[in-house]
Amino acid sequence: MTREDEGEARSPLMRGRGASIGNEFAINPMPLLSSTEEEADIATFSPSRTIGIVEGISLVVGMIVGSGIFSSPGNIVSLTGSAGASLLIWIVGGSLAWMGASCFAELGTALPVSGGPQAYLSYAYGPLTSFTFTFTSISIIKPSGAALIAIIFSEYVARFFYLLGSNEVLSSNDIPSWISRLVACLGVLLVSLINIISTRLLTRTQTVLMVIKIAAVLLVVVLGVIAAVRSPDQIFSPSKALEGTKVSPSSIALALYSSLWAFDGWDQSNYVAGEMKNVERNLPIVIHTSIPLTIIIFLLANIAYLIAIPVNLVAKSNTIALDLGDVVLGNVGSGLLTCLVAVSTLGALTSGSFTTSRLISSAASSNSEAGFLPQALGAFNKRTQTPVNAIVLQLILTCVYIIIGGGFQSLVNFYSVAIWYFYLLCALSVIVLRMKEPDLHRPYKTWIAIPMIFSSVTIFLLCMPVFAAPLEAAAAFGFIALSVPVYFISNYIKFRKVDIVNHIPAIIRNKFKKTYKPLSSEMQEF
Repeated sequence: MTREDEGEARSPLMRGRGASIGNEFAINPMPLLSSTEEEADIATFSPSRTIGIVEGISLVVGMIVGSGIFSSPGNIVSLTGSAGASLLIWIVGGSLAWMGASCFAELGTALPVSGGPQAYLSYAYGPLTSFTFTFTSISIIKPSGAALIAIIFSEYVARFFYLLGSNEVLSSNDIPSWISRLVACLGVLLVSLINIISTRLLTRTQTVLMVIKIAAVLLVVVLGVIAAVRSPDQIFSPSKALEGTKVSPSSIALALYSSLWAFDGWDQSNYVAGEMKNVERNLPIVIHTSIPLTIIIFLLANIAYLIAIPVNLVAKSNTIALDLGDVVLGNVGSGLLTCLVAVSTLGALTSGSFTTSRLISSAASSNSEAGFLPQALGAFNKRTQTPVNAIVLQLILTCVYIIIGGGFQSLVNFYSVAIWYFYLLCALSVIVLRMKEPDLHRPYKTWIAIPMIFSSVTIFLLCMPVFAAPLEAAAAFGFIALSVPVYFISNYIKFRKVDIVNHIPAIIRNKFKKTYKPLSSEMQEF
């Protein structure tokens, strides 16, 4: 028996109380998988273990480093009031992500299956909590996250063309909002069409897009060095770094949300714990290497922004990388960084559309105990071999958030409240399982203070928006609460075998059968 086989034999998901849970995820999973190749491999067999340390570090760093570092710095400086405080927020946000990743490392090695938070919540709290996470992911987390990325894409593209021919080095954000929303929706439409037309094209371009994304961040750092060499007297003084700092708890919480949005993705390695070689040893190494590396990268990028651009102008910018390129290299620099950011955000949107559509398809599967969506959403088009209905639903939800979401910061608050509620439950599950199952095999055990500190800070983050952003907080908690009646209604329909499809007129139903095929047969082809 190999080491991996021994780990699987010891897995608590395959024995005792967790047997049914383990079989559900092994046979018909509904995971929020991170890589496009892995999402395409949802099948009826356990995945092979092929991911090593280097691949894991690349995955986590690649998933974290993205649109957030090109959009959040201005919001954080605006909310904190000073350069020094903004850097502290980045350190705190990175440290919180690191602690969360440490909690996930324990959960990931103790429960070494793909699925991430969904698997952990199901094992610790039962199917209702797991269902709530899936429902919230489909209705809030995935589409609002895609809307945020689309907004970043639109702001960079629209602002670049808006500034062409202008003599201003930096401009206020006075582009009509309808233009930004239109460009964002067109970007989402474009990537949705790509996902409908071809899956292979997407999977073949993800590595290239990841390289472009990292190149954009490195270019930001290089431009900061150039700016420092050109004008060393403009480097902000450490003695004045905290001047103007705002100490309002609500401002600090909202600034942390912007930072945590940029660090979002720290849990990604746990989604593929079931496919990692020697997971007991490699997963902790991956997490404790990739998160500190990302913190350093983000700090260097922020220092580059603050070196080249005055603090008061940084606070007003939603397209800080474009402004940096414009200051250092003029239109060439702003154009180059706009292209890099636009391509990287489109890449993130494309992979996000892929994974979300497969999640929707899985949630519409009649074979899944956690399925709650109409089976029509799980159908794959016979010609394109893609879940067209699921992609269209994801497109509609994302565009709705773009149009009525209230802008970047409002969406960040809305998204963060939803996802950090479940991060809190995952951290608490570390403590819960320590008490309920002390004999559970844990190849990696985090220091018990880590989930306690993480949970305490997260509770603070969840409470502050009630006062600072009550509308976004109420909307997020409202969607989470809505999942409970949906859970019981969907179970009632399944157990009573209520066939909703048969209530559709026969002419429409027959047309659908000619065009689409069931989810199960398509997933077997993957």
